[in-house]
Amino acid sequence: MSQPLDIGAAAPARNAPGVLVRLAMGSLAALALAGGGALAAPTPAGTVISNQAQATIDGEEVVPSNRVDTVVQAVCRPGLGPAAPAQAPGQQAAVVPPSTAYLTYVLTNQGNAQATFALGHSVADGGAWTPAAVDHYLDANANGLVDPNEELVDAVSLDAGGHARLVLAVTPPAGALGAVTLTPTADCGDLPSNDAYASVEAREPLAAALRVQVALTEAGPDPFGASRYRIVATLANYGGGLAIGAELEVDLVDLVGAGFLVDLDEVEAGKGLLLYEDPTTGGWVPAPSLPSGPPTALKIDLPTLDPDEAAALRLELVGPEEPVPGIFPVVVTGSSADEPEPVRTVGYLEVAATHAHALERVGQGAVDLVEGQPRCVPFRLTNEGTAADTYRLAPAVSPTPVEVSVALQAAGGLPLPATVALAPGAAMDLAACVEALAPTAEPFTVTVNADSDATGESAAASVEVASVAPADGLVLTHAADPTGTVRPGARIAYTLTIRNAFDFPLNGLRVRDDLDPDVSFVSGSDDYTRSTHVARWDLGTLAPGESATVRLETRVSRAAADDTVITNRFAVTAQELPDPVLSSTVRHATWSSALLLETTVAPQSGVTYGDAITYTLRVTNASDSSLDVTIEERLADGVELLDAADGAGETWATASAAGSFQHDGDALTWSGLPLAGGESLTVTYRARVLPTAPLELVNRTVARGDSAQGAAVESAVATAALRLDPGVFERDGGVLVGRVYLELDGLEGFTGGADQPLAGVRLVLGGGAQALTDDRGRYAFRGVPVGTHGLLIDPGSLPFEPLPAPNALSPYRYLVAVRGVTVQDVAAAAPTGSATAALTATLELGPLTVTREVVPGPDGDVVRLELTTTEPLDGVVVTDRLADGSEWTRTIERLEGTTVISFSAGGTATDAVPSVTWRYP
Repeated sequence: MSQPLDIGAAAPARNAPGVLVRLAMGSLAALALAGGGALAAPTPAGTVISNQAQATIDGEEVVPSNRVDTVVQAVCRPGLGPAAPAQAPGQQAAVVPPSTAYLTYVLTNQGNAQATFALGHSVADGGAWTPAAVDHYLDANANGLVDPNEELVDAVSLDAGGHARLVLAVTPPAGALGAVTLTPTADCGDLPSNDAYASVEAREPLAAALRVQVALTEAGPDPFGASRYRIVATLANYGGGLAIGAELEVDLVDLVGAGFLVDLDEVEAGKGLLLYEDPTTGGWVPAPSLPSGPPTALKIDLPTLDPDEAAALRLELVGPEEPVPGIFPVVVTGSSADEPEPVRTVGYLEVAATHAHALERVGQGAVDLVEGQPRCVPFRLTNEGTAADTYRLAPAVSPTPVEVSVALQAAGGLPLPATVALAPGAAMDLAACVEALAPTAEPFTVTVNADSDATGESAAASVEVASVAPADGLVLTHAADPTGTVRPGARIAYTLTIRNAFDFPLNGLRVRDDLDPDVSFVSGSDDYTRSTHVARWDLGTLAPGESATVRLETRVSRAAADDTVITNRFAVTAQELPDPVLSSTVRHATWSSALLLETTVAPQSGVTYGDAITYTLRVTNASDSSLDVTIEERLADGVELLDAADGAGETWATASAAGSFQHDGDALTWSGLPLAGGESLTVTYRARVLPTAPLELVNRTVARGDSAQGAAVESAVATAALRLDPGVFERDGGVLVGRVYLELDGLEGFTGGADQPLAGVRLVLGGGAQALTDDRGRYAFRGVPVGTHGLLIDPGSLPFEPLPAPNALSPYRYLVAVRGVTVQDVAAAAPTGSATAALTATLELGPLTVTREVVPGPDGDVVRLELTTTEPLDGVVVTDRLADGSEWTRTIERLEGTTVISFSAGGTATDAVPSVTWRYP
């Protein structure tokens, strides 16, 4: 088994064959796809950067300036690698028309928001030919080729910092010769992609044409738990000529710098001479000898490479103990003595980021609470992984001897957002503010849980509350009017009630309020200092059990930015309480404008029952700050939902990356829709008008937005009205139509020219209405009341048993729901084989003509009698013979026009001539 060997300042002169070599650790730099050095991750879109000036006046720290909030806007920046100008292409490929050349690339979203990149290409001037086709494929298995299951794409959607491996397939025209230089492009509307030029040379069919490719995949952990990676580089001659003195070289310089291990036991060259590049001398050392240090490159020398012959170099790497995530280039070059230019491609070894986090309480020991007085316990959340992650934090209390509330706060005292994002290695301080509403001597535990969005794994930390003491001292009650979200210019009145629950008086009682910089003083205090923005009250003495109330009225600054948090807290002191006793903190979020909502329906006229209509809901955020929007829609009576979609046309049922969609009865809800300041979003849904719909359709829409700081923004109620055009449809009646036919082609539904219509089939509708099919097998019942009806097929007029149908109650009986125009076809099973007449006879009796036809059926011959009369006949009795000679009889109370009767003879039909009798009035 291979043993690791550390190579540091002093490396052994020689290593035995089969030794696992640890490469020297160097500084790790992720691949800069756009050229230059590695780029720091940009600030995510929507981040609010706050700035506020502080000053000290008369020994007091005050905040005289308003807070300035800057919202980071979304910026799109595509990066393509390997980056290269047209004068020095980063990749070279040879191709023999009409074969295809394959170039490998990585596309990275270097912006600060999710974006969709339109893919294209650009050809440099001076090329010898113009490509017949340039296609982009997602390289799912990272082998640098287009595999049958890999997708042809013209656009790629990536999260901020995300990347996609691409293969650019370049097809030259027939007979092309010479080189062309081209680059892929990625467009997202803000910044253009960098140049990533490659050279593709078309060769003659009888010339050698080398192709290199490299596949980089994970090989799983080794016995010591380290991550292993496999590299397979291939050099192939797919031209028609012999390649002399061919070489395949794999450059490992970036991987060596990243601290990877090369397992020399796993280096394999299927053919040719294997060589290592010696980092000390820069020369090549042939195997089985080993270089003096970690090799920076490996290659194989081949005397010749025949047409359609390939050579491969395989090796395995072991990742460092603390791998830094990134994408590292592996450059593979192929050349031969008679090749005018070498060929080169770049593969990418991806080191995946890790996710881990820890939550710990800051401080030790149990805490004690006072009834009705919150106490904030500090905690710290740390991202211990190598990738950015988002966490959801939630408190829990167990057991609960009294009613307890827990509020999570950020370090600045603001409410903790629903999600917290941390960069790798970053930590965030937070606090769990615990308040018990009744005294208790029973201890309980408050636990804070942090769940990772990336992995779903949870970390927890807790604090024990030993007891809750009764509030028998100073009791402060802090209230505000109004509560919740306020508009700039609105007034906020704060009220503080102070109750002395001690058994002694409080002397020299003073109250102080440091006003928030985004409000101005209106009234309530006789001692307000404008320079320090502080209001004071001197209440004198407060006897035991006595209460006092102070009121402060303020006005929100009209310059306050949307989503500004306004806080207020009183401080109370007395001679007996020299340390300030603080009230609870009251917070408001500001917002200046309502959401704008518009709903339309199309088409706006000519809509009738059964039509599909499209509703479009457009929400506009007139503010400069972002919102998470929820749209609630109530379907109009008498319509059913067909589908719902976002502005890009994707159905919300399957595209929930930017939001979610719920459908519950007639309620439609789109939630979690991000809407930046000053922008609009559009959602659409389609609905079908049901037969039960009223003549006027009215829908109702409401939009609601929630800001990052908790501001709640509402829209007005929007409606869209549409009046139906009933047209030929009746409100209370419908039409039942259909066709009766023999199913001959085996396909569902009637096929003209293939299936055989059946004339003279009698159908009876519940209630007694009857109809006969015409010579095309069609029937119709008009003026049928809307509802469910039974439909009976007269078996005597349809000798062939109907095929099964979902609404069939029995072979000849159907349950039909009539609404508007309803179609009910009846398909009968055709006899096997050809149905040709075996015997036909015609009998004329006065006004009556009888035609008798015998055809083969599935259970013997079928006798078909067609009776045609020139005048109405009553009491008609038709008599014929069955196969066994017995008599068959049918009575028709009144015969008019033409009637067809069919029956099965039960075997081979006789040549009997039918007899017919009737009576005259």
